[in-house]
Amino acid sequence: MFNNLSSKQRFNYLLIGIGVVLFLVYILAIKKTIDVKAKAIDMEAIHEKAIAEPQNKAMLEYQLMKIQKSLAAYADSSGKAQDKLLKTISSFTSTKTVMLKSYEPPKTNGEINTTVLYLQGNYINLLKVSNKLENTDGLGRVVHTLFETSMDYNTRKKILTLKIIVQTVI
Repeated sequence: MFNNLSSKQRFNYLLIGIGVVLFLVYILAIKKTIDVKAKAIDMEAIHEKAIAEPQNKAMLEYQLMKIQKSLAAYADSSGKAQDKLLKTISSFTSTKTVMLKSYEPPKTNGEINTTVLYLQGNYINLLKVSNKLENTDGLGRVVHTLFETSMDYNTRKKILTLKIIVQTVI
């Protein structure tokens, strides 16, 4: 059958035959090997995640503990935080030249109590009060500070007033 064909036609049939054989080899053997290799890579990734899961769990539990601890520091249980806040300010004002000008009772907004304090004194001592309120656990979180100056015309002196807003979680 191939004897009476020209060499060019035999070469074309040879190329077609090689192409058909390669296609059959790919379908019967190589495709399955590639699929098995892809599944093995996926399984290795799942295995690595399963090995790392206890470490991730421990890290997540540690982060949760830190968050709960910080929330507990701001938690307000029946006014204890407000009492502690006022006690801290009164102890500080008795030793320094800072005066508590005004104290607005806490306003509750959902689960957050907001307390506004107005203090009067010199700049350094007001900064010390603000720092103490920020760094003492259980007092709440200082969310706003505002320094204002006003003129007292009777004594002809400038007065520095600090407005502090403290929030506590109920």
